[in-house]
Amino acid sequence: MSTVGVTSRLGPLSISEIFFSCAILSSLLFNARRIPTYRPGKVELGILFFVLTTLVLELINSLALGHEPAFYLTYNWTIYLFAVFAARLCLASRGELRSFLGGFVLLVPLAAVIALMQLLDNPTISRTILELAPNAGAMARLEEGAPPRASGLIGHWTGLGSYLVAMAVAVLALTLMSASRSNYRMIALGVIGLGVLSTFTFSVIITYILVVAVYFIKTKRGLILLLLSGIFGFVASAFLADSLAFRVFQQYGDNAGAFSSSSGLIPETVMFRFSIWINETLPAVLERPVTGWGQGVYIQFGQWTHFPEDLLWRSPESQWFSVLMQGGLLLLVVIGYVIVQLWRAASMQESQLAVVLKTFLLLCVATAFTVPQFTNAGLPAVLFVLFGALERVARSRRS
Repeated sequence: MSTVGVTSRLGPLSISEIFFSCAILSSLLFNARRIPTYRPGKVELGILFFVLTTLVLELINSLALGHEPAFYLTYNWTIYLFAVFAARLCLASRGELRSFLGGFVLLVPLAAVIALMQLLDNPTISRTILELAPNAGAMARLEEGAPPRASGLIGHWTGLGSYLVAMAVAVLALTLMSASRSNYRMIALGVIGLGVLSTFTFSVIITYILVVAVYFIKTKRGLILLLLSGIFGFVASAFLADSLAFRVFQQYGDNAGAFSSSSGLIPETVMFRFSIWINETLPAVLERPVTGWGQGVYIQFGQWTHFPEDLLWRSPESQWFSVLMQGGLLLLVVIGYVIVQLWRAASMQESQLAVVLKTFLLLCVATAFTVPQFTNAGLPAVLFVLFGALERVARSRRS
């Protein structure tokens, strides 16, 4: 899940697809005896409903508008469906869940360290990482000499930040389920935090801070550690002061040639999104409000015979507007249904863990107004696997 942006291929499959295939095969091989009695959970059924809906809507839109169908979301969410199945098939007890989560988060600090290496004043290291997991924006910043933003092996800074925050939640879940305290988990949480900070994406940084703070406050364990972590984070941010200052200036400074300017506490990036939504996205949505335009509306931008005339910017700059553009109100209702199932899975957990999971999910929904959280390369696989695994064991325990 940390290598989804790696473009290297071995035959027809990418590196991440090879890892995924190994996970599926090993789950089937070592847990074949559980298959006859296996029952899908609410999270899986929600993802399956989303896959079937996107398939039907894409066929409707392609026939109505005369363009080739693009099954981007259908393909990605089908992979998530199989990933959740592979994880759940391995789990039947709390002990198995702890073992699973331990392996799940084991190498996450390495992914964060790779991301942090992009902030070093070493173009060779940065270019090597970007050759493995290309990102046009990060490469442009490197060429211009601007302060870098880490994209890691995910291939985008928002996706990387979302992936790391979701894995931080997995670390917290493992900590709450374990009787003994682990210094490794706390160190991992700190390294993950630095990785999140290296993306310079304020929405995911705020999400990480709030989720970790809720954990410490709710559990009332390690409040001193929380204070020390805050001091450590402040000191660490001092080393990134130039990059942070550059990012803040981008949002609130007088930037010549910017598409818009900040207004009071509202940063430039949000004001720019307001302009895009009002002048381009909303008029296009209102043309086809029920079924949208199709999944390829931003991928195959402007190549269709029937294409929204108001659309000039190649991104909706919002998860929810993206869903409306691709599948209309019908797809928005379905993804809302999926989120409800995730909420129910969180509600099945013990109180402290439930609060952490619900806080995380609410923050994901909130930040999705400005970034594509539920369809980016970093968050969904971790989110669905984590919540699906937790739901599986909670349901088994209740049974």
